[in-house]
Amino acid sequence: ELFSSWPHLKSLYLNDNDITGALPKSIKHLSSIEVLWLGGNNLGGSIIPEIGQLSTLKDLSLESNYRDDAAGKRGFITTVPPEIGQLTNLEMLSLANNALSGQVPMQLGDLISLRRLQLSGNFFESQLPSALGRLEMLEELDISFNWLSSTIPAEYGNM
Repeated sequence: ELFSSWPHLKSLYLNDNDITGALPKSIKHLSSIEVLWLGGNNLGGSIIPEIGQLSTLKDLSLESNYRDDAAGKRGFITTVPPEIGQLTNLEMLSLANNALSGQVPMQLGDLISLRRLQLSGNFFESQLPSALGRLEMLEELDISFNWLSSTIPAEYGNM
């Protein structure tokens, strides 16, 4: 399987290419990965639940995988899987500029090491999750350019 021969790989930079298709489930074999940059490609389908098995991950960049061009709409046109909340060592998460929809996942509040969270340029709607108030290490939060309609939760004062 793809990735199964790289158990000691710490960083993988594949950003800003023209990689297509879905994230392979075999990504779970990157058992030592700390940095995974896949932004700026043409990845599509779902952000797979197996991403939650990358327990050593500190920096995850999946931004800008949405395209709306002559070939049609492509990219992460889905919701964020709840398994993303298992990445408790994550310090930076960028899911910006995709076509992610639904509510901002409350499981993001479980990412206790998170310093930067970029969710801008998606189609998140409804309310801001109060669970993000648990992110005491957070230094940057960007949820601009979505379809949110709520008040700012009082729990955000804990950040």
